[in-house]
Amino acid sequence: MSETGWHRASKKFTAQAPDTRSDAEDSGPATPSRSLSGFPGQHAARPAVSPKAVPPKPQTPPTQAVPEPAVAAPLDAVKGSSPAGRLAKTMGARERVIDRSVFSAARGDRWAPRIARRFGRLFTSDSYPEKLMRAAVETQKAVTTGRRIVVLSPRGGSGKTTMAALAGRIFSAVRGDPIAAIDSDPGIGTLHARLGVTEIPSVRNLLAEFENDWPDTFADLTAHLQPARSDLYACACDTADRTKTARLFTVLSRYFPITVIDAGPITDFDSSHAGAGSSHTAAAIGNSHAAIVTVPPSTPGIDAALATEAAWTTDTEADAVPRLYVPVETDARSEVSAAAAAAQLRAHDLAALPLPYDRHLSGGRGIQLGNLAESTRLAATSITSRALSLARGVQ
Repeated sequence: MSETGWHRASKKFTAQAPDTRSDAEDSGPATPSRSLSGFPGQHAARPAVSPKAVPPKPQTPPTQAVPEPAVAAPLDAVKGSSPAGRLAKTMGARERVIDRSVFSAARGDRWAPRIARRFGRLFTSDSYPEKLMRAAVETQKAVTTGRRIVVLSPRGGSGKTTMAALAGRIFSAVRGDPIAAIDSDPGIGTLHARLGVTEIPSVRNLLAEFENDWPDTFADLTAHLQPARSDLYACACDTADRTKTARLFTVLSRYFPITVIDAGPITDFDSSHAGAGSSHTAAAIGNSHAAIVTVPPSTPGIDAALATEAAWTTDTEADAVPRLYVPVETDARSEVSAAAAAAQLRAHDLAALPLPYDRHLSGGRGIQLGNLAESTRLAATSITSRALSLARGVQ
């Protein structure tokens, strides 16, 4: 076939083929189609047509992942963290909101010794956390049933209420359990002031409601008590009836592993040896598992402690309650130091531990563990540990 015939046949084939192009394709000038080999007349893939411009879709900002709540690193993973260090920080923490009309803002020791200690710890290891940890071992021991510790004194002004409030605060801080504190010295008791509350309710409503049955929940019981700080609840026992007092302590011991009782002077107990059993102190002693007897660190105070021990052993029921004598140094100018007085009492075969002078405790207002001197915290923790050991039957 000649070249002219070839082109004629090609034109005829093109005229017979249906036109399948779109209007958009027809709008431009006609161009002969070419095959991949470059020969005319063979339909190959047409050149790609540019699509119409489409406005871009508005881009939505990428969804930001909600950050996971910050989880504190395990205490053991914190640099320098240890059980002893955590305990020292817990007991040494100062409350931020302080009502100075209720709480004493005075620190237990003066600023110069505190600065000297901190400066010295930059160059030497600090043994205080380990000492505090060892002192608190017995305080943290589990109890099978509620233990009750009574705090009393043969004479007023010997730091009895201070010791009771201090024991309650330390137990609640170290153990993490709810602790009950009872003011069994009605009328003149100041336990509420040392705990930092304006007043504490009487147990009369509590005894009236639960005279024949037990509280169903912990909330039912604490509704009749005054909450203090750090899981510490207080009430005033203004009845000397031994039956009602025993009922009260039994109810409390079902929910509180430890109850601290601030009792009246021991002179009331001495007058009840005939068996009348009408004094608040006798009722408190008869329902307790251990006693802390505070005395002033002086010659008369030591004599009073020895006389108290002699009178105590004459009563069979009272003698079953183990005693811990605590000389409390309430004045920086005491005749004898608390440590020396405790040593003299131990020389007479009495269990005794000292509580040294502390400016914060001498203020007479609410107690903050973080404001105590380190030596005071250490001594008070040792006292509470020893008292709980006696209450658990460990001599």
